[in-house]
Amino acid sequence: MSKDLFKRIEKKYILNQKQLQDILKDLEERYFLIGPCKKYLLQNIYFDTYDDQLMIRSINKPAFKEKIRLRAYNLVDMESYVFLEIKKKYKGIVYKSRSQMTLLEAYYLIHTQELPEIKNYHNLMVLKEIQQFVQKYVLEEKTYVGYERHAFEKDGLRITIDENILTRHDKLRLEFGYCGSPLLEQNEGIMEIKTTDAIPIWLSQILLEHGIFPDSFSKVGTDFIQSKQSVTRKKEKKYVEQHY
Repeated sequence: MSKDLFKRIEKKYILNQKQLQDILKDLEERYFLIGPCKKYLLQNIYFDTYDDQLMIRSINKPAFKEKIRLRAYNLVDMESYVFLEIKKKYKGIVYKSRSQMTLLEAYYLIHTQELPEIKNYHNLMVLKEIQQFVQKYVLEEKTYVGYERHAFEKDGLRITIDENILTRHDKLRLEFGYCGSPLLEQNEGIMEIKTTDAIPIWLSQILLEHGIFPDSFSKVGTDFIQSKQSVTRKKEKKYVEQHY
C-alpha cells in the first residue's frame, strides 16, 4: 500500500504525566525514533459543514464515519508542502488517503472545489476523491489542533505519543502557527497504537504494567464537546445574571 493510502486498526490511550514518561522510556529502549529529533510539530485544520454535520455524526459513534483535515509537519507558509487527508472509519478499521500539495493549493481545492494544476508530487486519485468530498459537503474551517509528537515505527507497528495539545477556533489558517488553548490537563498526553495486526504481547505487557488501557478519544471531538459545554455554561450564566 502506498504512503498515501493507509488501512489499519488504531487504539488510543490517555496518559498521565508518569505514564507518559514511563512509556517513552520503555519504547526508546526498543524502538528507533522517527525523524532527526525526539519530537516534531504537527498542525491540523479540521473542516466541517456550517452546522457541524460531520462532527455530530462522528460523536454519535456510527458504524461508518469520515472527516477531512489539512495537516502540516512543522511551521508553514503558503508555499510549504502539506497534506490534505480524508480519514474514514468503518467497524473499527481506519482508512486514510492523502495527497501532498502546497498550502495554497490546499486552500484552493477546499474553497473552489476545483483541482489545482496537477504536479508530480500530487496523488491524482486521492485529489479526485477529495474533490468529490468537498463537492458533497460545503466545507469551512472549524478547528485548529496542534501538538508535539513522539513517533516510533518498526515491523508494521506504529506508536505515536502527542503532548502539549492546543486548539483554537479563530485564526483558522495553518500559517498562523502553533498556538491556542490546552485541550488536556497539564502534562497529560495521548498515545495511539496503529497496526494492521494484533498488538504484540510484549507491548500489551508494558501497557498492563503501567496501568494503561484503551479509551475512546478524539482530539477534535473532545474539543467540540468542550466548546459546546462552554457555550451552554455562558448562556446559563447570562440568563441567571439577567433574571436573578
